[in-house]
Amino acid sequence: MPPARPDGPVSLRAEVSDLFTEIEHRLRHNGAPDGVPTGFRRVDEALRGLRPGHLTVLAGERGVGKTALANTLVIGAASAPAQGEQGAETERVAPAKAHGVLLASLATKRAAVTARLLLCGTAVPRKRFHAVHLHASDWMALTRSANERAAAAIWLHDPSDVSLSALREAVRAAAAAAAEGPTAVALVVIDDADLLAAPDPSAPRAEQVDAVGRELKRLALELDVAVLAVTQPDPGARLDDPATLASPAALAAAIGLARHADAVLVLRPRAQPAPAGASDDPLEPDTPARHRALDLVVQGGWHGSPCVVRLFHDLRLDSVRESHLERRRARSSG
Repeated sequence: MPPARPDGPVSLRAEVSDLFTEIEHRLRHNGAPDGVPTGFRRVDEALRGLRPGHLTVLAGERGVGKTALANTLVIGAASAPAQGEQGAETERVAPAKAHGVLLASLATKRAAVTARLLLCGTAVPRKRFHAVHLHASDWMALTRSANERAAAAIWLHDPSDVSLSALREAVRAAAAAAAEGPTAVALVVIDDADLLAAPDPSAPRAEQVDAVGRELKRLALELDVAVLAVTQPDPGARLDDPATLASPAALAAAIGLARHADAVLVLRPRAQPAPAGASDDPLEPDTPARHRALDLVVQGGWHGSPCVVRLFHDLRLDSVRESHLERRRARSSG
């Protein structure tokens, strides 16, 4: 990726040169995203990764699995394999290096966030972990996960001050700490971003949300990082309406933070679930108490029209992954 340029006028000649440098970089690396990878091939193809200076909003109803997906993205970005490696399980388009990530959780304490990150990607059920009824294989999985998380460049922030100025200072502090190591902070994830305090708390709620979205976009540009804001839709908004999902303007009306976003990811239950007693994925067991079939609708990608990525939320393990059908589609298209 070409280096960031200082503020002020820049010649078109310089911009064209930077654009060709970027194209050549992607060609050399087999189309790998030039932003922070999400770990999901079709999302990265649509967005080219979570890009510096861009605000991406991940929205969905409460309890649909947004935090589990955000944690998956955090771990994938901070633990990315070396260039050329591809995980068979995720069909990941690998970046050249791992990225530093700041995870700001506005509604969950650090200890709980740490436990969820530790469990994410392991085969250790949450219930068994919290009851401390662990098998020998659980200890091995947790030890391996702990070593991987310790090596990853992840910073946690659970602020008592939910102002935008406090968030900006936290990002600066994480960036300063990362500057002492080999991995710079490239991604800021804000869980429950709708809890951020607006600059003017006396303004109408719609204006407050609009101001928060504007400031998050400004934060991304000012610090040259990708910002992922995890939020719920506005009260009364419906994310199961195809007309809403197909229109950036309608999405902005349904999700306040999306008005200043470069891309919107909408996580929702599968639009057409399998009939009772069947599975829409032949390799997935029909256990609705354990798996939840999800659609991730990507709006704002380079292709113009939204794309839908099929995911599964393992409720027992609290992890999100691509469906087997999605992986086969990625392999056939690759």
